[in-house]
Amino acid sequence: MAANSVLQEHIVDILSALVSDKQHMQQLHLDAQWANTLDIIARCVSDSPDRAAGQALVSSLVPNVPQIEPEQVPIVARLFIQVNLPLPEPLSAGLLAPWTALLPIDQWTSGFDDVLEALGGSPLYMRELTTLVDHGTAVYLELSSRSEAAVLVEILQGRILSSVTTPQAADAMSSAIVSLFRHGITANVDNSELHFLYGALCAISPRSIEAVQLLFRIRKDVTGALYLNSASRSGELGFTEILRPLPTDVWFGALCDILEKGAQSWEVLEYVLRKTKSLLGNHALFMDRLQTVRVLLRAVTTSLETDAYMAPPAYTGLSKSHVAAHLVQTLTAIMSYHRWLTKQEVLGLVSLFDRTAGSRDSIVSIQCINALTICCYEVPDIMSSHMDGVINKMSRMVTQKYLAIHVLHFIAGLSRLPDLYRNFKQQDYMRIFGVCRSYLQSARGTQSITERRHTPTSERSSITRNEEALPEYVYALAHHVIIFWYMSLREHDRGELKEYITSCLIYTDANGMDVIEDQGLVTIDMMDRIDCEPESGKWYSGGTADTANDAADTLRPFMSTDGQLTELHRLVGLLLVSTQTSLRTGKTIVTIRRPSGTALRMIEKGRAHVTLDGDHTDFLAVMPTDPDGATYGTIAIPKPSSALETRSIITLPQDDAVRRAIEAFDRTSALDSHKTGVIYIGERQTDEDRVLQNVSGSPDYRELLRGLGDLQLLKGATFNTQGLDRSDDVDGEFAIVWRNQVTEVVFHVTTLMPNSDDVRENTAKKKRHVGNDHVNIIFNNSGGQLDFSTLYNMFPGQLTYVYIVITPSARTSFVEARTENMTLDKRDRFYGVQVVASPDYPNVSPAAEEKVVSGASLPGIERFFGVPIFLAQQVASAKAFGGKVRE
Repeated sequence: MAANSVLQEHIVDILSALVSDKQHMQQLHLDAQWANTLDIIARCVSDSPDRAAGQALVSSLVPNVPQIEPEQVPIVARLFIQVNLPLPEPLSAGLLAPWTALLPIDQWTSGFDDVLEALGGSPLYMRELTTLVDHGTAVYLELSSRSEAAVLVEILQGRILSSVTTPQAADAMSSAIVSLFRHGITANVDNSELHFLYGALCAISPRSIEAVQLLFRIRKDVTGALYLNSASRSGELGFTEILRPLPTDVWFGALCDILEKGAQSWEVLEYVLRKTKSLLGNHALFMDRLQTVRVLLRAVTTSLETDAYMAPPAYTGLSKSHVAAHLVQTLTAIMSYHRWLTKQEVLGLVSLFDRTAGSRDSIVSIQCINALTICCYEVPDIMSSHMDGVINKMSRMVTQKYLAIHVLHFIAGLSRLPDLYRNFKQQDYMRIFGVCRSYLQSARGTQSITERRHTPTSERSSITRNEEALPEYVYALAHHVIIFWYMSLREHDRGELKEYITSCLIYTDANGMDVIEDQGLVTIDMMDRIDCEPESGKWYSGGTADTANDAADTLRPFMSTDGQLTELHRLVGLLLVSTQTSLRTGKTIVTIRRPSGTALRMIEKGRAHVTLDGDHTDFLAVMPTDPDGATYGTIAIPKPSSALETRSIITLPQDDAVRRAIEAFDRTSALDSHKTGVIYIGERQTDEDRVLQNVSGSPDYRELLRGLGDLQLLKGATFNTQGLDRSDDVDGEFAIVWRNQVTEVVFHVTTLMPNSDDVRENTAKKKRHVGNDHVNIIFNNSGGQLDFSTLYNMFPGQLTYVYIVITPSARTSFVEARTENMTLDKRDRFYGVQVVASPDYPNVSPAAEEKVVSGASLPGIERFFGVPIFLAQQVASAKAFGGKVRE
């Protein structure tokens, strides 16, 4: 072997000297010996162990290229490729010359694969390979024989999947197949050819990102017709109708293989992981292929349970949890098919989410918690049977600080679904309140008491980079959860649990003193108010200058025969107790202004029960001159040891300053009052002016509006209309409002607002409201996907941080939305719901990644997603945005 190597090196040296000698090369040319010489060089280069010597030998041929016969130039070019040297321009042109001359098909099919193999093995030859592939594409389109044309595509397909082909070369060849398929759609080629090209796309999908991107854009509309979603970068929406049927089973099979076995390219796998949930949302595409959904379910479930899935490459900095989190999101999308899955399959999904939550990396656990939230709305019957285990799991996750927000979101949403907790016992409720207690303690550890005592305002905004940096939000959300759940308790459970809940709001400071913070006091006051006055329809929460008068008018106890009225205002701990008393008849209206709102009683002697936090010895006489209340009656007040504090009673003077202070108090709503815009985007609408001219929407949009809240007259409204005109119907006759004892949301619905004749004036008038709303709901019937950047460009403005985007899963035209779509049961209409936020705003929503939900669940889920966003925005507004005030 050593002797052979020495001999080969010696031959290479001789050939190098020969090629470098001009006289010898001129004689070689005259003797027409180029073919033999190149053959010898090729053998030497092939057998030489010294790569550098081979490259030097081949490089020495460059000065002689002009003398080489044209038919020998491609051989020289192949020598350059063989030793991995860049091709000089003459050699590049000579290599491609036969192919650019459009050779007969038999020569294409015999030599095309060899040249592709040679060029595709190194990134040095991308220009030549691209040119060759382009000419091959042109030949395909010109051939009359489809069978011969198919050979060219098969060659491309084989080269793409070859392990020796570089990623760049595979991408270039994939682009050719993609362009041929797109041409087949627009040219309406026959079924067999389109199916062949479609099959080639599916075959190369494990390696080709461009092929996968195109396959994911193939969807079905509400009528079942295929189309290619081809949204352009300019923002204009475009759709190419696919007039021929496609064998979608082929693509679904390739998709299952990628999810189960991985892909040849990480870029492909990550794209598949990110987009599969959206594809599954297009139910129309899968309704005649439900077995595929089951195959996907089994493949993804097996991958998760066995940990048998492709790990991200080291250069990405990602762990396997990144893949697992996407797989959980895929299973969450599959849950939307629960009506077509067996009960055992649905139970298996719920069990997997429950088992996995808290047992893996936080990003996986978060997706499992969010999946369980969707299950609460979509399969409440199954979730109710699992709820004991789910709550137990949530209570054990309190030590994982990264899950705090998501656990509290889940528990808050559960409080609005009584069917799910109808079988709860007191120990179940105690676990829920115990979760809140643990998170309050954790939040106190990251924030000073002084900071926590300040109530967030809406004047400033803040930035937080991650959930660990949001203790304020955890703190506020935990108090909200306590209130939500206390309102949901049965009366006898309240009495048993109130002491424990109060203890959850108390902590011991550094001096060993028991402390209740401001928000804790408001929570205790709210609990007392709920106990004392369970009928929330009689609650008055402030927000207008005439709140107390409006409330008093509903009682209307006084008449002219009642004579002179005496008014008193007294501070009783945290309560401001006002009385209006007829000295002649003894009638009294008692107005109790308290941290949680305003309550009223009308008494004639007797006792006004405004609190249950006391006993029969704790009362306030209506008239100081009647200390035992025998003539005018008494008012129950909290006991001195109560957290609501009644150690002293202060009678306020009857002067203008007190009156103005009370009026200002009445103008401050005790409700968490929020506003959000609602905007309908119609078919192919991409322009702000066009969108804001809509005065109606599709039937399912109107159905959503009915589910969001109650229609309230604006003219003469006494509630906080959040800027909507209440005198002249300037902003429309009605607003949609949702409220409970704690929260009120006023929806600025653009389609309920009248249009102006002038387009710009109309836009400005409606944007005066929705442009100043931090949160907007978008019903997206445009047919395209909307992210924050697209919406920001469509509706320019600095104050909207969050959009809740609702997109029908199947594209509908104007007519189809009013015909085909509305013939479907609500449970069979599906929507993608996603919360998209400004990059500098903390998006902690369960719908930060798109969720697929049914029309039956949509309004409830919208409110569930919305209320935490409002609270997060309120908390974020209490801090400087990025360290400075954001106007």
